[in-house]
Amino acid sequence: MADKPNGTLYDKLWARHEVHVEDDGTTLLYVDRHLLNEVMSPQAFEGLRTHGRKVWRIASNLAVADYNIPTTDYRPRGRIDESRALPYDGWPR
Repeated sequence: MADKPNGTLYDKLWARHEVHVEDDGTTLLYVDRHLLNEVMSPQAFEGLRTHGRKVWRIASNLAVADYNIPTTDYRPRGRIDESRALPYDGWPR
């Protein structure tokens, strides 16, 4: 896809990251940023560890706090059992 002078921002970003386009339009894109979130990233890092791989281009990673927003009323009902609110203790030492 060639740059379109009046294309959308999406079109321009797509065009700048194309590596190869098949005859059927299937496109291989180069991803130069990796967005990490606290919901799925632990599984991804475990997969890297399991296969003996390292994070590639670590400076290209941007981690953000959980952005998932529940679609139902998630507020606890009644009194909260504070004995179950234990701090996370799984950090590597």
